[in-house]
Amino acid sequence: MVSARQYCSRRHAVRSNDYGNGIDPDFPEGIIGWRSSVEKTDDLAIIIVFGQSNGAGIATDATGGQDNRKFTVNPPMPGVCLTFNGGAHPHPGWGSRDTAKHIDPARYESLVDMKVIGREGVGLGTAETYAAALSGRTKVLLINNCFSGSSFTRLFGKSKEPAAPWSDVELMIQQAVKLATESGLRPSIHGVLFNHGEANDRNTVQEYYTRLDFFRRNVNRLKK
Repeated sequence: MVSARQYCSRRHAVRSNDYGNGIDPDFPEGIIGWRSSVEKTDDLAIIIVFGQSNGAGIATDATGGQDNRKFTVNPPMPGVCLTFNGGAHPHPGWGSRDTAKHIDPARYESLVDMKVIGREGVGLGTAETYAAALSGRTKVLLINNCFSGSSFTRLFGKSKEPAAPWSDVELMIQQAVKLATESGLRPSIHGVLFNHGEANDRNTVQEYYTRLDFFRRNVNRLKK
């Protein structure tokens, strides 16, 4: 039988051989050094989460409810993962009826450290993982504007005039760029995560393809 002390010694020896004296080649400075380096970077990656309930983390807590207050804790990556002052999901509403209401600009007037506020699935893990994957090369700003049971039209609109949810995304990006630039950061959009489907599940392939092309054109407009 191997004692706990022997097991730990053997495991440490293997890790030392693999990493060279126990140093992980991906993070040679250690996790504290890594966080220190990412806090110093001037780059800010903006990640947008948009779509329906799965993207908003509706009803995803362990007890079957929609909120999970026990996860409202300290920011997991202060100075690295950020949101607006209104949280990762600045809009106070989460349902399809709320798509008609614009977000109060007071809820996205400043940037704060990201933390969980009631919902588990708003993209917090995505922001943390992305920041870690880039090994300290950028901070991350998470913007989530998902709504449960909302059709494509409710989210995006039909023509050149965008619906309130997408219009708010555009306004929040403009504000994020302004705030980041004023703080000496270099903001850029790194991606849009679109989680959608069942609200338009009766569309033909061609109909939904047309909607996705409309989505693509809206996203491309963010670059300008």
